[in-house]
Amino acid sequence: MCKINRDTRDLMKEDPRPFNVAEVEARMKKWVQYFRPVLYAAASNALRLKDSPNNCRTQALHVILSPAFDLGSGIPNSEKQLRRAFRLDDAYVVPISDLVEVRPELDLPIKAALARASMPGPQNLQNVDVMIVFILVPEISVMRMLPLGMYGNDDGLLPFDPQWKSRLKNALEQGVLL
Repeated sequence: MCKINRDTRDLMKEDPRPFNVAEVEARMKKWVQYFRPVLYAAASNALRLKDSPNNCRTQALHVILSPAFDLGSGIPNSEKQLRRAFRLDDAYVVPISDLVEVRPELDLPIKAALARASMPGPQNLQNVDVMIVFILVPEISVMRMLPLGMYGNDDGLLPFDPQWKSRLKNALEQGVLL
């Protein structure tokens, strides 16, 4: 997974497009850090983990974003601007097998992320599992794989919220963090 992200960044440094894709990727990484709890809640709901905890081993949340800024005029720098830097175009559950079929290079990173689920977590809590979120920004050819570990038992999972997608969209548009 890390190697794929590094290779992608190296290719982006050589990109002839009028905007700096490597800089967009760096800002997107920071954006993901801000919205990690929001993405966790969305993935937990989308995968219906409260009802079927094993869904995280066979399904992933695919999030499609678009820049909410003009690529030609620079990338947001401030935290407030960066929190509103990307719009949600779509989000849906996709079988992991379908992702691997389309992008075979994802097979090893996905397997590695899922294998870490059996490793001890912080303070010797056993990791229940790992949810995987794929974030794609097609306009700039940026993709991130975000494994989200779940610690403890499945009693802490969120009950299903049928409005999860609209809540995700609103949180991203408003730059609201959990």
